[in-house]
Amino acid sequence: MTVTAVTKERRRYHLHEKNIQEALYEAVRLAKLTKRVTCHTFRHSFATHLLQANYDIRTIQELPGHNDVATTI
Repeated sequence: MTVTAVTKERRRYHLHEKNIQEALYEAVRLAKLTKRVTCHTFRHSFATHLLQANYDIRTIQELPGHNDVATTI
């Protein structure tokens, strides 16, 4: 949250996806990771961890918004 200078109101500002990607790439560079990491990597990892934790495949399908279970697997 940010406080505006004039009205002293607390406001939230949206971030553009490019800003998130650039921050991620910088973090990957600083961490000296050799594997390619993208924002989609987190989405895939989330589903993979749920699958490894024995969550129901239908639940895993719903969370990322997949229409077809074949897309999830």
